[in-house]
Amino acid sequence: MFYSKCFLVFVWFVCFFGSKAEAQLVFNPVIGLALSTFDNLRPRISVDRQGEPMVVWYHALEQSVYFSRWNGTGFGTPNRLTPIGFNAGGASWMGPEISSFGDTVYIVVKKMPETIDSNRVFLFRSFDGGNTFLSPTQLAFINDSLSWLPTVSVDNAGHPLVAFIKTGPGFTHPEWVFSRSNDYGASFEPDVLAGEWSGPNSEACDCCPGSIAATANRVNVTYRDNLNDVRDIWSGFSADGGNSFTNGIAIDNNNWMAMSCPASGPDTYIHGDTLYTVFMSRGNGSFRNYISKTSLTSQAMISFNALADTIVGLTQQNLPRIAGSGSVAAIAWRQVANATVQLPLLINFD
Repeated sequence: MFYSKCFLVFVWFVCFFGSKAEAQLVFNPVIGLALSTFDNLRPRISVDRQGEPMVVWYHALEQSVYFSRWNGTGFGTPNRLTPIGFNAGGASWMGPEISSFGDTVYIVVKKMPETIDSNRVFLFRSFDGGNTFLSPTQLAFINDSLSWLPTVSVDNAGHPLVAFIKTGPGFTHPEWVFSRSNDYGASFEPDVLAGEWSGPNSEACDCCPGSIAATANRVNVTYRDNLNDVRDIWSGFSADGGNSFTNGIAIDNNNWMAMSCPASGPDTYIHGDTLYTVFMSRGNGSFRNYISKTSLTSQAMISFNALADTIVGLTQQNLPRIAGSGSVAAIAWRQVANATVQLPLLINFD
């Protein structure tokens, strides 16, 4: 089974590490997916049962969401998921998210403006690999509160898992909450609190996307925390499939003090008993990417390291993404080195 949330990108260079560093990696020629008239902002990718790619992205001018899938020889004409009059939320740092389980596809979208209660989180579902989608399911019925920045994953039975930021009126006291479905997205359980672990005054960093990672009955919602402007990465732990979150720990010890939101969140991947988290921080004075390893059993951080920070001429890193299949994992990110924008890809075969 393969879950992927990587950016669809051009690869500038490739690094290898691990016991099989001699393995050869060959990329096919770059294939066009959508014309520039589709705006093509912040793409997200997943795969169907055969491993064929499916891509969703944001159209800022239309405030709409588009989807395209591989048809065997190329990508089909993009399909607009959101109907006319449905204004979707999106930007260069947030937007629709996708996850898949075989030929079951889930896409979450936030309807705008978020100050209206009926503009909730919407889940688009397909059970035929994205060829057709059902009418969307609404969730985040929270009356006087507001919902924001939804993200989605899938449990081992193929049911969708959704997390989002929930705030009070006027964007007061943002917090990460979680809601699961037990009927393949037809309905959702009431949301439960997944964050607020750093202290009684903690909040979610309100413009930083979060991430869900799940395996068996374990669910982690990982997010950027805000405790008196310390904006480190935390993860909430659930051992009952997301029905409750009983603990949360810091998986980032940068102690980054930032007076405003950096609009950059974590991404996660679980292999075995380990939660792998990639994220950006400026705690050491420079924008750098990091990887953290956390034990799901002990709920303790195993290691915490900078991610490829010795590159000559490096001035900035951001927006790391991680995906994998079993013991093979890859991390992609954006960086600036020698005044040139680069998109590295780091691959681990073990």
